[in-house]
Amino acid sequence: MTAPLPISILPFHPSLSASFRAINLGWISHFFTVEPHDEATLADPAALIAAGGHILFAMDASAVASWEATPCAAGEDDPRVLGCLALLTPPAAGGVGMELAKMGVREAARGRGVGRALGEAAVALALAQGVLRLDILSNRRLEPALALYRSLGFVEAPMPPTDYARADIYLVLELPPQPLLSSAAALPPPPATSDALTPAQLEAVSRLRASLAPQLQLASPRAAAYVDEAALVRVLVAREWSVAAATSAMTATLAWRASIGVDEVPPSQRRCETCLAVPGSHCIVPIGRTRGGHPVVWGCPARGRSSDGPSTVAHIIATLEHVLSQPLSAAQWCWTVDFSHFSWREATQVSIALGFARVLPHHYPERLYRIVMINPPSLFGMLMKVMRPWLDARTLSNLVALHGAPDDVQRALTADHGFSEEMAVWVAEAMRMPTGLRAESVPPLPAGAAPLQLPGGG
Repeated sequence: MTAPLPISILPFHPSLSASFRAINLGWISHFFTVEPHDEATLADPAALIAAGGHILFAMDASAVASWEATPCAAGEDDPRVLGCLALLTPPAAGGVGMELAKMGVREAARGRGVGRALGEAAVALALAQGVLRLDILSNRRLEPALALYRSLGFVEAPMPPTDYARADIYLVLELPPQPLLSSAAALPPPPATSDALTPAQLEAVSRLRASLAPQLQLASPRAAAYVDEAALVRVLVAREWSVAAATSAMTATLAWRASIGVDEVPPSQRRCETCLAVPGSHCIVPIGRTRGGHPVVWGCPARGRSSDGPSTVAHIIATLEHVLSQPLSAAQWCWTVDFSHFSWREATQVSIALGFARVLPHHYPERLYRIVMINPPSLFGMLMKVMRPWLDARTLSNLVALHGAPDDVQRALTADHGFSEEMAVWVAEAMRMPTGLRAESVPPLPAGAAPLQLPGGG
């Protein structure tokens, strides 16, 4: 199987108009006959944009800097463009929302994740704009494309009237309404220790432990050790003290931990295989603890080399397992995300966003102290709206946005978020790093960060 490419998604630029036309004429003429509606759309993509539509382009991430420096002349097909798609409004089928159309990938790039990257970016963009439905008119001969659409959540619907002669299948994706980020209400913190539990809560802990006993008898020693009293309390708090819901959640978590083998890795060997193979693949690093003992994991999405979702989530999992197990660490961690140089490349990494949203609230309940987002741009709203359906109210209530220059952020981190002066200075220095520097170029870590680094490397 050909390895996926590191894909960057770019918005419309006039220099890419010829590529939009060439890529689409290529696949349409290969399978079908080019129709008048095709010619009208491809002849003037700027008019599509002016009407409220969008055109997205996929490019190998390593080629973006070259394109930005030397775009092709007007009318020239740029070979650095691997694929493209359009979001049209109103839909050609006369429905509501937007239509996903004119999606094509160059033959040499097929099978390498380009179509998926474009499709995920289109869904993220539609969610960010509050679109309630995406429509697709297609043809049953295009089996790989239909399989991709279905994997994104599209379902077949009755065929509406259309002027496209080749269209013989209609698919729709219903999108949920997206409330504002600030809608999450603040929730009380969970009990810090079992001493703070009421008699009814202590009884719930005992019942949960008893319900899990048959599973734990079959589990490995490390997996069984994971289910201590603190873990039982956390999952009960997350499930509002419902023993049945907590049993289901913990059962799912134990199965998930077994599936990824997290409890079979000796603590001294925790590592990121991807970063060991390619240093700087992920820009995610512990930088110390707050004054309350919360381990602080800092990340800068734009500085990581990899856009692969599973490996990025695996890096976070290994990091969390390590930092939360250290003797001086509090039970909850602080995630600090620096959005410096955040772009379309990061905003359309839907698989990473969903990976975090599915894993952290469900398998690490009540482990998150705070997410400090430094200068989140409007583009981040695309990812936030994709993640929202997967996040619980308590997780949403822990999101904090800081806006300002490095010195402003430094002061806020020390005054409001428990950072040591050394940690806050480090974050400010990292914010000042020039565009283009990668994860391996971050400033020397604060002294207190050493014990929190992955012992196996990466």
